[in-house]
Amino acid sequence: MTAESKSGVQPAGRGVVLTIWLVLYSAAVLVGLVAALVVASKDLDHGQNLTIPMVLGIIALVSEAIALAALWLWQRWGAALVAIAVGVWLLAAAMSGVAGLVISARIVAVCALLFVLAPRWEKFRS
Repeated sequence: MTAESKSGVQPAGRGVVLTIWLVLYSAAVLVGLVAALVVASKDLDHGQNLTIPMVLGIIALVSEAIALAALWLWQRWGAALVAIAVGVWLLAAAMSGVAGLVISARIVAVCALLFVLAPRWEKFRS
């Protein structure tokens, strides 16, 4: 029996690149979520209803934050949830007319995350 199977905790072998990428990506998602919530609260304060793209964007960012926490804790389902959340965010962004450069940057960021995750995929729990 290994130490991992006795304690149920994964080894720390996340690596510097993956650790930095997860921290930076998580910070960017949280900043985006806070910005979306500020805009939503201003809209609600002015008596406006939230648009469907705004609601979808907030749901996607919350889901992505949960997915990144799961990836930090070595859960494989976090990668699937990131992909789904970004897909929902892309739909919301396209519906609301977000610039193509922003949409392209999100796609590149997710692809880079998955590229960094790939070599350590065996360490993730299913």
